[in-house]
Amino acid sequence: MGSMIGAFLLDKYQHKGNIIMSMGLLIVAVATLLLPYVPDVWVLMGVAWTQGLGSGVCTIGNMLLIYSNGENVGHWIDAMHFCFALGALSIPLIIRLSITFYGGFSPAFSFMAIILILPVSLLLSAVPPYKRPTNEPQTVSRANMILAAVLAAVCVGLQTGFGSFLLAYSVSEFDETEEEG
Repeated sequence: MGSMIGAFLLDKYQHKGNIIMSMGLLIVAVATLLLPYVPDVWVLMGVAWTQGLGSGVCTIGNMLLIYSNGENVGHWIDAMHFCFALGALSIPLIIRLSITFYGGFSPAFSFMAIILILPVSLLLSAVPPYKRPTNEPQTVSRANMILAAVLAAVCVGLQTGFGSFLLAYSVSEFDETEEEG
């Protein structure tokens, strides 16, 4: 849903892509900051939903990279996905360190919220890229769209599963060490 909202806003306000992306990042940062402090499960689901909505809006970053780099976008998209994988790998470890040194995971969520806010000033000060007009119609076959969707789902599932495994492993190692010591 957030991706659709982000795409709609980017189509409607093409020269305001950086502002749209910044708003998505701010929504994610505020929701991330609130997550560990919400006492009610229904409110927690609402905050998590809002975080997902903001995260979906941030997917316009793919289009902004394409708009700004044209046909030479390959390495930039690879770098962006490398950063995503780096985050998926490091966040469970940051949570583990937070639990070890602070006795809970709230400081880790605060740290993540700060990290999310940092790029906002850079985005707002940069010249926003825009869609360049083209005369050629763009078509994609249905089979290619289905294949891309399945591969994306598998990749995200594997990254999420591995991140969850890292968190579970590090927490179980922490518990075993405490019992032995």
